[in-house]
Amino acid sequence: MKKLQYLLLPSITLVVFIIFTILVKTVDVHYIQDIGFLGFYSLNASVNNFVVSLDNALHNKVSDLLLYFSFATILPFAIMGLVQLIKRKSLFKVDREIYIMLAGYLMAVVSYFIFELVKINYSPLSTADNLKPSYPSSHAFLFVTILGINLFGLLYYVKMPNWCKIAGLCCVIILSIAMIIIRLFSGHHYLTDIIGAILLSINLLSIFASILKFSFDKKEETVSE
Repeated sequence: MKKLQYLLLPSITLVVFIIFTILVKTVDVHYIQDIGFLGFYSLNASVNNFVVSLDNALHNKVSDLLLYFSFATILPFAIMGLVQLIKRKSLFKVDREIYIMLAGYLMAVVSYFIFELVKINYSPLSTADNLKPSYPSSHAFLFVTILGINLFGLLYYVKMPNWCKIAGLCCVIILSIAMIIIRLFSGHHYLTDIIGAILLSINLLSIFASILKFSFDKKEETVSE
């Protein structure tokens, strides 16, 4: 029964993501010439008509910079893991929290490659000669997932008062919302691509959180013994 608690939230969020993805392929589907079929056509088309009126190039550049920023936030934890490895001279003596964070990054990377192969939607900017997979938005889900993982690392390794922790969480939420909006306004994605990215990020972070909880519970059991 106790093991079920580790699987419950990841399972629920995965089912929600899968159901939404199925709906994207089956609800209000219309054919777009040279690109293919698009689900939730009325919603996606109306939002995209507004998006094309914006400065898409600027929003695209800003979303790229935000993504690079999220990658840069991994560096301190990578250096920390490397320093631990050098000092402790064993892979087994590196903090297990570093390995759990690494597992979170790998889940995000694997998800990215899966949806490069499994093409659900094509970008509004696609042409018949250059079809670009766009579901879910890789910028959005990578950014939100990486920042969520790194927020844990920051809170775990840097001792701070509760108000700082709340401020850190608020910063991650604000930056994530900003990335989601900016990426939508870049014109590279339909609204459902962005929603799919949010749902996938929630699923990956719930898996990460469950692994953390399992690890901490095991550590407490070991200490109590």
